[in-house]
Amino acid sequence: MRNPEAHITKIRGFAWYAFRDPTTSTGPAGEHPFGAEGSEEGSPELTPVELPENVEAAWRTTITMDGLSNQSPGTAFLVLTKTRDQPELNAGWDVEPAVLRNDFQLEQKGDRWVHLSRVITAPAGGKSLGEYEFEVDRNMQGSGRDRG
Repeated sequence: MRNPEAHITKIRGFAWYAFRDPTTSTGPAGEHPFGAEGSEEGSPELTPVELPENVEAAWRTTITMDGLSNQSPGTAFLVLTKTRDQPELNAGWDVEPAVLRNDFQLEQKGDRWVHLSRVITAPAGGKSLGEYEFEVDRNMQGSGRDRG
């Protein structure tokens, strides 16, 4: 029998909310805060984005996402850093501490979801930085988890 926990990875980090800077025009910000994301002509594959050394993960968010209180129009990401240092983003992007609730979870690309499993250091106030642990399920088939 297959172990449903075998494909779950735990990721720990300081949570930031990266969003398109509303004070800049439609300049060279691109669709990702750390590099160009898109497909080459004729290719359905996304161009991989290389994350900076201090960044553990970067997940695209939506304005209606459960458990995420930050909101901004357009493209935004939840970014996890290994340290409290603010991540360096491409021009046209801004960042603030993420405000997460216990029910945070997201699903991406149909085969991966991310669920907040533990608050390590709770933020003190609405705009302070918190440290969290997430479970990343890379193969949702048969996981038995509620994905919302």
